[in-house]
Amino acid sequence: MDILLIGGYRFLGRALILAAQARGHAVTAFNRGSLTPLAGVEQITGDRSVLDLPAGRRWDIAVDTSGYIPRDARRAADVLHDRVDRYAFVSSISVYPFPIPPNANETSALAEMPAGADPDDWRDVETYGARKVLCEAAIEARFPGRALIIRPGFIVGPHDNTDRFNSWIERAARPEPFIVPGDPEQPVQLIDVRDLAEWMIALAEGGATGVFNATGPERPATLREVAHACIAGTGSTAEPVVVPHDALKAAGVVPWEHVPFWLEPGEYGIMEANIDRALAAGLTFRPLIDTVRDTHAWLRSSDHPRRVVFPPELERAAVLEWMGN
Repeated sequence: MDILLIGGYRFLGRALILAAQARGHAVTAFNRGSLTPLAGVEQITGDRSVLDLPAGRRWDIAVDTSGYIPRDARRAADVLHDRVDRYAFVSSISVYPFPIPPNANETSALAEMPAGADPDDWRDVETYGARKVLCEAAIEARFPGRALIIRPGFIVGPHDNTDRFNSWIERAARPEPFIVPGDPEQPVQLIDVRDLAEWMIALAEGGATGVFNATGPERPATLREVAHACIAGTGSTAEPVVVPHDALKAAGVVPWEHVPFWLEPGEYGIMEANIDRALAAGLTFRPLIDTVRDTHAWLRSSDHPRRVVFPPELERAAVLEWMGN
């Protein structure tokens, strides 16, 4: 296949390129050119809001990892509707209205743009899911029967530039008490970027279309299981300590700001998406401990600039306060 990747070389884009090349496909990347292209990739530098492509060029499929506002999605669909056979759009599990109901599948109700909100304001985090819904609709309208819509959950693994799961791994690597927040049985769904990328390329090869939730594993893990995988995957002697919601908040710990993946009761649906369609289409998962081990190795060997998500001193203080009660 000849693949047009709309997006950069970070994380999912990087994994898609490597997965495609490993299977013998050619990749052209269209992006702002702010990073050095990966070996073997044809680089086209430009602004995706314009999507100015060389005249006469065609590709078998466009894979769009950087569509966040409907205006850009419509532009891309208009430019590419007769230049690619299919269009794969990376959307999000956030297209379902929050709090997402448990077992949400591809036919569940979708988020709607609030009255008066600007659908093309990418800075408004509250409308992220609704904007993705409109992006999906723009692609599907221009590519009826030729669109592949992927709705990932939380993507993790080597080269993750978000530091969400990285923060769990680096906390677990410290040989000291490691907070498991709130309910240790809270479900957690994560997908290794390499599993997602390899599956997406396989779908593209098979001519797949339609909508797929894409997260994992087959059975959601629990916070306790994730904590133990992080400890084992880093070879740490850390001890997990379960600290209830109220005690953490009293210590000044903020969900998601300090501890990613920590949810309030009633919000667990975002970690309980139905992935039956993806499983039937061949999505598989490596063990979480392998993801942890590989991500930890990358973190130790890379110059990735860390964003301190959960300050160690705050975690220690919260643990000491709780254990002293």
